[in-house]
Amino acid sequence: VMVLFFADLSGFTKLTEKLAVQSHGAELLCAELDKIYTLILDEVDRWGGDCLKFAGDAILFCWTVPLNPSSTDHREYRNALQICAARAVKCSLRVHELVKLHPPVAGVKLTLHAGMGAGGFSSCVLGGATAYPRCWEFVVAGAPLEQIAKSEPAAQPGETVVSPELMKLAKKALPNLESEVISGSRLDPAHGYFRLRSLGEEKRTDDSGPITTSPSLLNTEPPSKKLSALTLASLDIKQLAALQPFIPRNITKTLDDKKSAQQLLDRQPSILTAGTTNGTTTNEGGGGGNNEGGGASKAEMRELTTLFVSLIGVDLSADLKHSQLVFGAVQKAVHCFGGVINKLLVDDKGTLALVAFGLPPVTHTDAPTRAIASACLLLELLKKVGPSKPGGKVVSARIGITTARTFCGVIGSTTRREFTVMGDSVNLAARLMAACSTIDLSLPGCETLPGAEATTIEERAANLKANYTKGKHRECYALRP
Repeated sequence: VMVLFFADLSGFTKLTEKLAVQSHGAELLCAELDKIYTLILDEVDRWGGDCLKFAGDAILFCWTVPLNPSSTDHREYRNALQICAARAVKCSLRVHELVKLHPPVAGVKLTLHAGMGAGGFSSCVLGGATAYPRCWEFVVAGAPLEQIAKSEPAAQPGETVVSPELMKLAKKALPNLESEVISGSRLDPAHGYFRLRSLGEEKRTDDSGPITTSPSLLNTEPPSKKLSALTLASLDIKQLAALQPFIPRNITKTLDDKKSAQQLLDRQPSILTAGTTNGTTTNEGGGGGNNEGGGASKAEMRELTTLFVSLIGVDLSADLKHSQLVFGAVQKAVHCFGGVINKLLVDDKGTLALVAFGLPPVTHTDAPTRAIASACLLLELLKKVGPSKPGGKVVSARIGITTARTFCGVIGSTTRREFTVMGDSVNLAARLMAACSTIDLSLPGCETLPGAEATTIEERAANLKANYTKGKHRECYALRP
């Protein structure tokens, strides 16, 4: 069982546009993001949470309570759940305070809105469908993710919205917790959820007894940073090499060199701060802004073609074998044309894959054409996968594609970092992906397709244009290859 905290930063796109015109805009952007991410990551760490996934400019955190089949003490387990819920709630409110105190950057004030959920979950490792590169992704799914899909979109800047399941647990530990129930139409996905307002007294005196024999446990700082250092120091070069399928390709080039690998094991700042990752925040996100190889690289604004893929008819928590077949099809279609799967995650938009063409160490002049071919191949491969069971939901995908100068680089803190791609182009690809749900599931929706034949579907998408062009300063025309 876990408690999830999905923290989403707003204002990043506007900040990117302002800094992109400066000579070292990408580096400045990365430095500012690192500052605010460090605030958030360190605070979550202080409250016993763990960084589960980076999701663009958002981060998914978790507090877990392992199940003990041999234990018959249900009260102890219930108390542990309540402690996790209380920690997560207090942490979320504190994170909002820190973000509010963070000064504006280039005249842009970053804000945070968040969603929370609690319940049973399943986790798995998917991938390995291609011999080279051999890549794997860690994914979680279950009730908490479904709750976040409702709570996070309902939160306004500076707010956290929590599910009834989480509120029930948190109220046992924090009986004076102030919140506001979301009422209105029952058709609202967040109907019955709660907006957190402020904390009350921590002490509990109901019939079921105190929350724990050590009330101060809610304020203890777990030794997660020490554990991270010990884990890294305890690895040898062979063990570190075994982690390559979970590590970005520009980092794996470092591991190929024994001297560099030993430096990494010795936690030399020149290697560690350049973009290494730990825990489940690693992924196969390709290289950074340096085509030379042999080490992690700096952040940069780079012309990339981005695919946002929403997988339909796949349930990661119900059928692992079928999920592996579906993700295997994604890997084959992407790797066949030289693309990189930057991340696979389950969030408020469903089961998603973020794919990029044009990331170093390999750059293609025909990246848009490769991306379109990859998207069309993926749709064909998914047809062959078929439903998970006879009469089940047809497996397909909604795909949005864009080409533009996009931020790519390593973000995070000194304890949790990830190579990622972020920005307006990625957001637009996500909107085109969403538009495909009403336009046509058989072909991807694209905005920029140089070198490829396309027919305009502006007439069919006229009623959706306001959605996928919201906040854009230029005209955006959806095309279908």
